[in-house]
Amino acid sequence: MTRTIYAPSRKSMHLSMYVFCMFFVTLLVSSCTPKIFQDAQSLSNFSNLKNQATSLLSKATGNYSDHASDVEALTKSMNDQISYEKSRGEKNNKTVQMLQLLMDPASNLLGGVLNRWKSEGKLGQGFVNEATKLVGNNFDKIINLEKAKPAQ
Repeated sequence: MTRTIYAPSRKSMHLSMYVFCMFFVTLLVSSCTPKIFQDAQSLSNFSNLKNQATSLLSKATGNYSDHASDVEALTKSMNDQISYEKSRGEKNNKTVQMLQLLMDPASNLLGGVLNRWKSEGKLGQGFVNEATKLVGNNFDKIINLEKAKPAQ
């Protein structure tokens, strides 16, 4: 009994080479794509900013003028953090957008509450309580987004 050994045809060899090359190119491209990793400094800054913001908002029942320098300092720190997050690259856009929304002076979040405090001079306790919860919850979302990124 003789055995017949089948040699692959040229067509199947070319197809196999093509599939291998496409796999290799895909692997190469995906490994070169910049990834965004969890950043310990960002996590620390987000927690500190959350504490500063909620602490400052708790004082919004008082006169704005008594806390104007604190508002300016927090606004600067938030803007600095937004700039830092932008510098981490395009893959970090969701974090940047969330921070920008949080600081939007026309929103009902931190930027809007600080703007309203400035224009009205002082805010009611019920409003301050709800705004503080809302701002804290949004900071938690940003912190959780950062925590969900893979560790380096």
